[in-house]
Amino acid sequence: MEEQVHLWEKDRLKFMVKALWGLVVVLIIALVWNSYSVRRDIDRALKESKTIIMTADMLISYEAADNNLSDDYIRKMVTYILAKELNFDPLTARGGFEELLKLYSDAEKDNAIKKYYEMAKLYEEKEVVSFFNPVSYKVDSRQAGLVVQGRRRLSIKGKPQPDGEESWLIRFKIENARFQLLSVIQVEGK
Repeated sequence: MEEQVHLWEKDRLKFMVKALWGLVVVLIIALVWNSYSVRRDIDRALKESKTIIMTADMLISYEAADNNLSDDYIRKMVTYILAKELNFDPLTARGGFEELLKLYSDAEKDNAIKKYYEMAKLYEEKEVVSFFNPVSYKVDSRQAGLVVQGRRRLSIKGKPQPDGEESWLIRFKIENARFQLLSVIQVEGK
């Protein structure tokens, strides 16, 4: 009787060892399949992924309350506007001006379109290259805008022009917490 119990225990242990080995094999197969599936999904996601390019005005966090935007936001927008208006070469002038037109208020857009298309044509014909480095920002309450002073470098048909100090008045309005450009004009030293 004791022998039968011993044989029965031995058979049960052999079955348990085989069952555990079977379980290990099943787990290894499941692990390999899972790794393959994850790798396939990652490869597909990488092939189908898209890059989102954000413009400068999307990268700026700002506060708006009662149609008042933060000074930091206004300064960054003015810097962005001046970069599009005054930093260009014959190949990039038209694209920069088109981006500026998106910022103009509806009332001023028609005048701006005419101005920028004429400027782009002139700059392309004369091969003008321009770089403006803003130095100071001052609020001009009489003109309802911001005056930016800086140095500008120009090159016409590959010939450098003398560097010069320039002041630019950027007039804008805030409507429904949205920055709307009214005009960008050069002013005499303020």
